[in-house]
Amino acid sequence: MTKVDTRHQVTVVFARDAEGHYVATVRGLRRGGQTHGQTLEQVLHRIREAVELCLAADPPRPARPAAGLVRAGTQQLEFPA
Repeated sequence: MTKVDTRHQVTVVFARDAEGHYVATVRGLRRGGQTHGQTLEQVLHRIREAVELCLAADPPRPARPAAGLVRAGTQQLEFPA
C-alpha cells in the first residue's frame, strides 16, 4: 500500500511590534493563527504549537493580514495532518 503524504504547508509571516517583540501570523487559520515572543526562536516555537492546535481543530482558510505591524519576513513550515 502506498503511503500518502498528508502534511499541511503554511506560510508564517514574521513582524516586529513597536516594542521590538516578534509577532508570527499564519494566514488562513480560523483561530490562534498569531502569537508573539521576545526572540525569533521563542516566537517560532510558539507558532508551531499554535498551528498544530489550529490544524487539529479547523482546516485552513484565507484570512486578512494583521494591521499595524512592520513585516520582518516569512518562513514555510510543515505539520502532520
